[in-house]
Parts: sequence; structure tokens; C-alpha cells
Amino acid sequence: GPAKRAALSRPELYVWTTEGQHHCMGCYRLVRGKHANGWPLWRMCNGSYWLYSGKGGGHWCVGAQDVRSENFACNAGFLLSEHPHGEAMPDEVAAWRKWDPAAERHVADPAVRVTCTGAVAIGTLYVSSSVGHHAEVCAGKYELVDEGMANGWPIWKMRGGDFWMYSCKDGCWGIGARDVRAKGFDCCAGFILSVEPHRGTMPHRIAKWERWDEALDGFLADPTITVNDFPPVGCWRLSAGYCGHALCRAAHEGDLKTLAAEVARSGKAATEVCEVTGNDPLCEAAVEGRALAV
Repeated sequence: GPAKRAALSRPELYVWTTEGQHHCMGCYRLVRGKHANGWPLWRMCNGSYWLYSGKGGGHWCVGAQDVRSENFACNAGFLLSEHPHGEAMPDEVAAWRKWDPAAERHVADPAVRVTCTGAVAIGTLYVSSSVGHHAEVCAGKYELVDEGMANGWPIWKMRGGDFWMYSCKDGCWGIGARDVRAKGFDCCAGFILSVEPHRGTMPHRIAKWERWDEALDGFLADPTITVNDFPPVGCWRLSAGYCGHALCRAAHEGDLKTLAAEVARSGKAATEVCEVTGNDPLCEAAVEGRALAV
């Protein structure tokens, strides 16, 4: 019928809110062949939240696993449309309410909205960090994982390493190791976290980060941690054993195209040395067995 056709034209929906209930934000994908109370159903991408039509009242609702366990035979959630939706799809609803724990009721929030389009993810991100702590292992180049999502948001994997940048369940960006991947990113953990929930802001637009500090047994704000959509100018001081200078990285990885371009641009092939190993690019390439680069 009309509802089915309308849903098929919305294979993905994006839930937004600026204050509170950040865990509900993100991309929701249509669950094909499934319905809730006769209406289409969307599930958060690799997450545990559902966008569904409530029973009886006919409100659009965003709820967690508890509403799923009730087979959606309820009219409950962290977010609710202000009025019964009639035949309107979620993105056509203008007014929403959110659950306010302090007031113990749903309150109107004009910032809540549902759209058919989401934030654009950058293909490559670069993480820089100071040295002398465990978080330095997270420094490096991160590449977008095709079709990869965590809690409704994109994920990036470190090139050459088992570290992942993802959206935690509480709405903060995090960088963690294989343990967070083993949990399917169903957690709020990592060596590095954004200080506040991102509210839909991509990692390279986040200004404040914090890192795990073993001495404090907690997180410590660290202004030296940055995430950018361009390579750092200087050295990353990577624990991987080489720095972030373009010539050094190209020689280390045997990237002939980048190596040739950097040599032509800077003419420093013999003089620029790795700030970690002290090797010039020729030596770095030789050590790594990059015969073609040599």
C-alpha cells in the first residue's frame, strides 16, 4: 500500500537531537519484510535502537531493546512524535518530544528531527598525539570502512593497525583497539574519547579530546590530540616506528607515486630524516626491503 511504497523510498533515515538522548542519534535502516503495528520499521545501523510506530497511539517512537522484546506492542521510547502520525513518515513529522529523566516525562524538543540525509563521512582521517602514554599508539592514518557502521555512525580503521575510530553508545567519538571491535562496538570505551557527545559532528571537526591515563585511572583532557582530514605537517611520533613526514611514510611503505611527487616537490630525498628512526628516505626504504623505491 501507500505506506509500504513510502517506506521503500526511505531505505535510510537519520535521527538528530542536540541536547540529551544522544544515544538515539544516527542512521537507521529500513528492516525489509518486517513491520511494527502495521507500519514500517527501521533499526539503527549496528546499534540497539528502533524507529517504529507505537501501538494504539500511533506515534512514531525511538526505543531500545526493551520495545523490541515487547514486539513493539507499546507506545514508548526515548523519543516520540508529538502527535499521532496519521499517514506521515517520520521525516514528515515536525514536532517531537524526548524523555527527560529529571522531569520523569516526555518534553517538547524542537531540536529533535528525522531526515532522509545524513552527515558526509570523510574517507581518510589523521590522528596525532603526543608521546609518553598509552594513547600514542592510536596516532596514524584512519580509512573509512565501506558499509561499516557502529551505533548509527561511520567507522574508520587505522591503516596497518588494529585500531578503530567509532561512535560510542553514549554519542562520543572513541578510538579503541581490537577489544571494542570484538564487542561489535556495543560499548563506550577506548584509549581516546571526544570530551563531549559529537551531536552529529564528524571527528575532524571535534576540538576537544581526552585520553585514558593509568595513573589517574580515568580520562585526562589532552590538547595535543587532534583529528584532521589532512596529514600533519610534522612528525606524528608513531609507535609504529616511523614518523608522519610524507617522504618518510612513502619510503617506509614503498609508495612510489607519493615518493616521486615529494622528491620532485621538495628535493629533500637525501636530507630529510625520519624523526623516529633517524634514517633518510633511501635508508628507510632499504631497511623495509622496498627495492623498487630504492
